[in-house]
Amino acid sequence: MRSLLLLLLGCKGGPTAEECLTCTCTEEAQPSFGANHVTDPVDYADPPPTSGPHNPCWLEPGVYTEEPPDERWVHTMEHGAVVYLYNCPDGCADEVAQLEALHQEDTQRTLVAPYSLMTSRFAAVAWQNRLLADCLEAERFRQFHNEHVDNAPESTTAPPPEGCHDADDTGATDDTGGGDDSGGGDSGGGDSAR
Repeated sequence: MRSLLLLLLGCKGGPTAEECLTCTCTEEAQPSFGANHVTDPVDYADPPPTSGPHNPCWLEPGVYTEEPPDERWVHTMEHGAVVYLYNCPDGCADEVAQLEALHQEDTQRTLVAPYSLMTSRFAAVAWQNRLLADCLEAERFRQFHNEHVDNAPESTTAPPPEGCHDADDTGATDDTGGGDDSGGGDSGGGDSAR
């Protein structure tokens, strides 16, 4: 019935802004909860956060195997990034591989990380917007990315300020700058937090 209705309305049959095709998902636009820099941990009221106080050190785009502090990736979103999150205590290697493939489509403005504080299994989060889902539909996440990437108060792909990597244990596993792993000379951030 849905396909017939979409056909009658002249739609191409893709998911709408509010739904996924094979599982429950919800896209939410949220108000701004600020953008102040803080050095203490933040207890976000409704995780995953889409804005709010955050650490002055943002995370570089990349694939993180350990859960980084949300205060850091909130700052990355303030710079226009889309963050792909997963919460799979029993494992979801196939879906994580799909998220990593989505990251490879835009290595300058996405990051992938585990996030244990959300009740959904998967999320795509951008400044003041999020898509929460029980399953991973790569095309729906790609659509979210295309609608919300680089739509934030600041737009930069610059690496974090000097000193942000000194005590960094965020678990990034890939080079996000498109250069070599030496950390020198590439303009996109290179030696990501490993």
